[in-house]
Amino acid sequence: MAKYKKGAYSWAMYDWANSAWATTVLAGFYPVFFTKFWAADLPSYDKVAYLGYANSAAALSVFLLAAFVGAISDKGNRKKRMIATFAGMGIVLTGCLFWVARGEWLLAAVIYSLSYVFWLLANISYDSLIVSVSDEQDVDRVSGLGYALGYLGGGLLFFINVMMVQQPQLFNLVDAQIANLSSQIEGQQLVMRADLKGSLDSPGFAADKVEKSHDAAMQRAALLEANQAYDEAFLLYRQLQLKLNPQDENYALDKGRLDLLMARTLERNGQSELVSERYNAAVNSYASAAGIERAPLLEADARVAYARWLLVSGQREAAVSQLENSMELRRKVQGENADWDAKMIPALQMLVQIEMQQSSLEQAEVYQNKINQIRIGKEQENLNSPDLADSDFEMARLLVAKGQPAEAEKLLKNRLALLLDGFDAGHERVQAARFELANFYIRQGRFQNAREVAREIYDLAVTGLPDDYKAAEQPQLRPALALLVKVEDLDRAPAEAAPWRTKLTEIDAQWQSLPADVGEEITDFFAVASGLAVRLSFLTVAIWWALFSLPLMIRVKDQHASDNVPILQAIREGAGEVVSTFKEIRKLRVAFLFLLAYWFYIDGVDTIIAMAVGYGSSIGIGTGALIGSLLMVQFIAIPFALLFGWGGQKHGPKTWILIGIGIYVLITFYASFYLDARSFFGIVPKFLVLAAMVGMAQGGVQALSRSLFARLIPEDRSAEFFGFYNMIGKFAAFIGPALMGYVGQLAKDPRMGILAIVILFAIGGTLLLFVDTKAGHKLAEELEGE
Repeated sequence: MAKYKKGAYSWAMYDWANSAWATTVLAGFYPVFFTKFWAADLPSYDKVAYLGYANSAAALSVFLLAAFVGAISDKGNRKKRMIATFAGMGIVLTGCLFWVARGEWLLAAVIYSLSYVFWLLANISYDSLIVSVSDEQDVDRVSGLGYALGYLGGGLLFFINVMMVQQPQLFNLVDAQIANLSSQIEGQQLVMRADLKGSLDSPGFAADKVEKSHDAAMQRAALLEANQAYDEAFLLYRQLQLKLNPQDENYALDKGRLDLLMARTLERNGQSELVSERYNAAVNSYASAAGIERAPLLEADARVAYARWLLVSGQREAAVSQLENSMELRRKVQGENADWDAKMIPALQMLVQIEMQQSSLEQAEVYQNKINQIRIGKEQENLNSPDLADSDFEMARLLVAKGQPAEAEKLLKNRLALLLDGFDAGHERVQAARFELANFYIRQGRFQNAREVAREIYDLAVTGLPDDYKAAEQPQLRPALALLVKVEDLDRAPAEAAPWRTKLTEIDAQWQSLPADVGEEITDFFAVASGLAVRLSFLTVAIWWALFSLPLMIRVKDQHASDNVPILQAIREGAGEVVSTFKEIRKLRVAFLFLLAYWFYIDGVDTIIAMAVGYGSSIGIGTGALIGSLLMVQFIAIPFALLFGWGGQKHGPKTWILIGIGIYVLITFYASFYLDARSFFGIVPKFLVLAAMVGMAQGGVQALSRSLFARLIPEDRSAEFFGFYNMIGKFAAFIGPALMGYVGQLAKDPRMGILAIVILFAIGGTLLLFVDTKAGHKLAEELEGE
């Protein structure tokens, strides 16, 4: 294979540098961290809206600035200086994300949006420099090299960042003892899941403002609770509370958090007479935090926690009062949208429980129907969501209470059938439905039916294990074994229960050496370490971007730069060039037709990139699988970007872009009709197949689009025209998501929304067929130097 032109590798290294921002920030951590840390206390609909606004603001800004920046970049040898300026601003802003405090969602959104803008603007001058490091014979290979190194570099740092988040102890981000306990708790949680489900969910600290010594003390308090040293843990929490600074803006919130921790410790220590006092103190602390936006919502959560305690201690009327106050607080803050917020569900569930205890079944059904409505969604967008399984389970219990067991059984069986239609038989959601059905049969005294379902649960749980497996090494089997023992004991069959009980005892002996309630505390602190790892990941992106931009800055020369002119003159002339670009692009008829085709098909590509993770999450695919899929896309795209570069050079870029568009058409059909949370042959997850298909086409289509456009424009005005190219790309970013959303709402089926993206690929591919690259290149050469 022919060698690359001098400077090609150094130019391509900038793709290696800036792709870290695209993987770790744009696609990987920022969307999740925004919703779970910076905007954690906002309603779910506000989180999604503000995240969308930040992305749209960045896209709109680049749309307005791209052509102008490109024109200035062409004036006076400024391409590298423009890259340095914009990349430098993006690098600084990305690093600043590390210092943004919890709850500062607006600041986080502004910094992210600006860093996105500068990242995109730097790419305009970078893309245009391809004409300085390539010629007509290798421009496709050079463009493919850039994308291949981009996917490799971005994927490599993303892998490191994922390891930092998932294994923070390897990077000394969490105490080794805490990490070891966290590992043990993962197994223990499988054993004690039922107990952990009832544990108190407590709001978080403003973690960035907590000193290391304070954090270490919190870890010690957790370990004291782990060893059931509740008195000592209480005293330590109390000491931490006394050390809080009343002048700190988050004083009331941190005090309320510690009040909740002390209430929980007292509750576990059996000091019932003091528990209410602490819950009241927590509620009052949050209520006193005037002017802090998230305080009323934290107060609402604290009232729900207090109501749970009141209900356990038999104080129903007081519990109802706290629940009603909690819901009213949410309505005051969120308005009419509060009644559609999923955070209303815990309060409503307790009200259902209270009404059922009082035999007020009609009122219980009213509350249950409200829970169902929240889960379905205001626009009924979640009618097919697997999350509705919980509503069916709850409604089945209510039907039994109303004396309608036949209807309850039918509801549970229908839900199990629906889940089997979207998940593998052994998926945790499907197994949860079987547990619910088995327990229904137990409550009805139908032990043979319960036995059949319990055995099915067990058989699926041991799939893949050797026949002589050691139960002590398989804590995930405990729920199935406990269910089998329960069925046989209730059916008075001790002989049948004996082998199951033996296995159960082996697991308990191994995994119950720590008290179950330590799980929540240790997991909390492990999560704090992971949160720090995410913030540190933003710093690593900034360093990576800066360091690997140096080869381009040092070794690449702008071969087609005009004479150096002062910056003010460049701005004036650049502004004039923007107008002339709009006029001259029409003279470049082939380039104009290509941009029109590009407008449609790249919008389809960008829509799939933007919506894939969200769609996967909505159909029940876990976070780990989604992160794995992102990594898979990165590394599969490397060889395919090189393959497309070779193919574009050998057969012409248009042919291989059309191949890539064809793959994307298959992707949309696959996602619309075949994608769910199940696996092919019970081995290969369907979502990973989708990720592989995206990796095959994504880099190749992007790389060849860049190199094909470079053929169709005058080399001495490449930045100006690449500014227009990027402007078209950003403008297109508005159409696909809107089309997908509109069609999905119209059909009341998100799969139809995905299918609608085929229209963009069909139009873009058809227009591309009429692009005459030879005629376009000839016309561009004729205009060069004019």
